[in-house]
Amino acid sequence: MNLSLRPATLEDAQRLLDWRNDIQTRLNSFNKEEVSWLDHVEWLKKSLQSSDRKIIIVEWGDLSVGTIRLDCTLIISSYHGPLLPNTEEKAMVRRCCRQPVNSLSLEKS
Repeated sequence: MNLSLRPATLEDAQRLLDWRNDIQTRLNSFNKEEVSWLDHVEWLKKSLQSSDRKIIIVEWGDLSVGTIRLDCTLIISSYHGPLLPNTEEKAMVRRCCRQPVNSLSLEKS
């Protein structure tokens, strides 16, 4: 299967919120509280309109498996997904983390 990256859209809002509010994600976040739908959509709209931020959806074949958030001054990458940590999936996560970020533009679309 091929690993690919695509820009997030508002259509990804529910998936991104589900990943954000996942208990394991919250345990590893600065803010451990669940995020409400309204707060999330407001944040996502601002993020998608920002010229300083890109939110990328990582796909493995037809399956969305994670996100990468790129900010002009800071790169924050995180892996989220329903995959069990077997050998093949661990290799996919490593490939995701090695994907060259310099090929992604932070220019506003």
